[in-house]
Amino acid sequence: QQRGIGRAPIAVLAAEDRDESRHACFAALQQRCGGRLPRLLLTSHSLSEGEATGKSSNENFAAREVYRRLVDSEGYDPFEVIVTICDADSIFSNTYLSHVEAAYTGEPDGRRLIYKGPLNVYRNFSDAGLLVQSLELARCHQDAFHSLMTVPYPYSNYSLSLGFASELGFWTPDCMPEDIHTANKAMVNSFGSRAVVTIPSVICNDLVPLVADRYQQATRHQFGSVTELAWLGALLTETRLRLPAWGAVLCAEASRAGSLPGAMLCLAGHLLNAALVVALHQNWQDLTPKATTVLSLMGASAVVQWTCFWAAELALWATLLQQFPLQAPSFVRWLLLIAVMPCASLVNSLLFFIVPTLHALYHAAFVGELAYVCAPKGEAARGLAPGLDNLSPRGTRGSSPSSGVSGL
Repeated sequence: QQRGIGRAPIAVLAAEDRDESRHACFAALQQRCGGRLPRLLLTSHSLSEGEATGKSSNENFAAREVYRRLVDSEGYDPFEVIVTICDADSIFSNTYLSHVEAAYTGEPDGRRLIYKGPLNVYRNFSDAGLLVQSLELARCHQDAFHSLMTVPYPYSNYSLSLGFASELGFWTPDCMPEDIHTANKAMVNSFGSRAVVTIPSVICNDLVPLVADRYQQATRHQFGSVTELAWLGALLTETRLRLPAWGAVLCAEASRAGSLPGAMLCLAGHLLNAALVVALHQNWQDLTPKATTVLSLMGASAVVQWTCFWAAELALWATLLQQFPLQAPSFVRWLLLIAVMPCASLVNSLLFFIVPTLHALYHAAFVGELAYVCAPKGEAARGLAPGLDNLSPRGTRGSSPSSGVSGL
């Protein structure tokens, strides 16, 4: 139930023709939400030549259909229609759309911007083991408390005007990282300027609990980073985009968490750290007092950062995230996470970042396109058949990249 908005949103289920459950899901949505929504639409997308299976091609088809109905047929101003992209497992804060509306009208010109809240995948947090829990804590924390010097990127859930989507050519149907790619296209459209506005409202999703499935998801993410850097290279050589604008988009992509340049720098950092540890071990007795003092200050800085990290996370869980039906860990589990996270962070960096990046590079060089494989979440991860409870905020969910909801 969204609060603080002038009119009720229109919901759009963006499905694929190959999804045999789409009509049953749509009927269940009609039964559950029909009285609270002025309109509920279903779009069924059939893959065309050159399109890739997955979320991006479904969004592209659905958004074009919405544009045809609302703008071409009914005469709506496309810049007065806000489209919100989300996944089938998304749970909205009841103030999300009002925050988007306030940010849109509060900007000097909000028509050509993307709006996003902090990444959050904590709904089924207790389903995962320590490794995946540590990974997602760090990932969500990094996005929620991102540096003011970096460009924020949308992940899975975000909003933009239908008119802006049209100017960007809607969504690229053969692109795997549709959220990252849309943000980069938005920056190109504005000559390299920042085009993403953060809002203080959360959409909560499921995490992928099993290590093998999470590795598969990480490989898909990193394959998207490989293709995104290749697209940026083609942007320079195949278009007339001026170098300053191209450089601004390249710098934003390179500084994005999970980018290909970031993975290479991370790998170099691990190698340098390993060499430093070996050198310190071999020469510890020869260290000068000043060198020992510098190392002590570095250790104290790490302790302060770690303390701030956990203080911020516990504050989020105790306040903002109370509105969601999260599977919170026990007190003992929290203590275990605090104890193992320094080591788990190193393992996760290798297992879910460096190795998937190398895997994606090998696949791109010697195999070709990576098939979009949906990593199981919720009920699907536990081997259960998704039911109608998947449509309920308190039900367990299976992930579906072919489904989305547009808030208009």
